[in-house]
Amino acid sequence: MEPTAAVWKIYTDPGKNISFELPQDWTTQLVPGTNPAALHVEVRDQDGTLTATLQTHITGLGGACQPGAMRPYTVLSSIPLAIPSTSTGTTTVDPRFVYRLIQGATHFYASYGITDRAGGQDGRACLVYNTVTSDKLGIYMFGDVLQFTSAPDGSPGLQAFTTITEAQAHMRSTSYRNVERMVTSLKVLG
Repeated sequence: MEPTAAVWKIYTDPGKNISFELPQDWTTQLVPGTNPAALHVEVRDQDGTLTATLQTHITGLGGACQPGAMRPYTVLSSIPLAIPSTSTGTTTVDPRFVYRLIQGATHFYASYGITDRAGGQDGRACLVYNTVTSDKLGIYMFGDVLQFTSAPDGSPGLQAFTTITEAQAHMRSTSYRNVERMVTSLKVLG
């Protein structure tokens, strides 16, 4: 297993709503929006590659599965988190960091992020969100993409692997381990 970054720092947003750790040589950028209550932070690695986005008070979610759209779905990692969630319903789970795959036509597409909802049933899924819902932050996310689908050619922003074993091997890489440590360090303040 490859090591994580040697030196870490803590990011806290200007309103002191959230904080998380990130490698010393990674950067954060606040992205302006139209909702003054919302937070949008992009995290980039030492090469300038977007590795994760943190957003709060997300709106406009929706969508439904079309008949026959369900595809094989696998959870490779699920780590419980101590972050607030007010989600209810039959698909609700305790908040967690997850690394998940959905099978495409020729590749397995991988996504990581926080969630408080099961992505699929009976090993199949079609529309999966990397979000948690709370009173303080509304619908919020911290991960690579807000949502991904069962599109046979993948969803924008997802990594593609030719096998599940290849996706599992990626979990031992420094880049993945840095992201996992960063996202699992998320704290909701106040």
